[in-house]
Amino acid sequence: MSADERIMRLENAFATLSELAARAEEADRRHEKVDAKHDARLNDLANSNQLLVELIRRHDERMDEFGVSQTDSERKLAALFDAQIRAGEGMDELRALHVDSERKIAALADAQIRAEEAHARSMGELRAAQAEAARKIGELADAVARMAERVDAAGRDGGGQAAD
Repeated sequence: MSADERIMRLENAFATLSELAARAEEADRRHEKVDAKHDARLNDLANSNQLLVELIRRHDERMDEFGVSQTDSERKLAALFDAQIRAGEGMDELRALHVDSERKIAALADAQIRAEEAHARSMGELRAAQAEAARKIGELADAVARMAERVDAAGRDGGGQAAD
């Protein structure tokens, strides 16, 4: 191999090496861009992770608050159910009292009817007694009037002596 061939081979090798170096530099630039994108994505992922941790913490706090609220609501519901049961028991007692009142009212109405009937009978008897008394008073008045006429007649006939 001659010196010219060797120089030519060296020049070719140098050209190939230069081309490979250019390609390597281009690949490095692409890798740097990819690395920059990866770094940005890693930063975004870290930020997202932080946000997720914060959201989970808030969620846990709200779940704790919800648990307290749930316990309070259950306590209030239990009190409401107890009150409803007591009200139902009170309603049963009220119904029993109402039935008893209805019975008493019916008994009072029957007693009132009997009293009115007795009153009507008494009034009828009283009216009959008054009519009888009026009749007897009338008879008595007639008898007194007749006697007065006899006394007047006897006084005119005999000078003041009354005849039997």
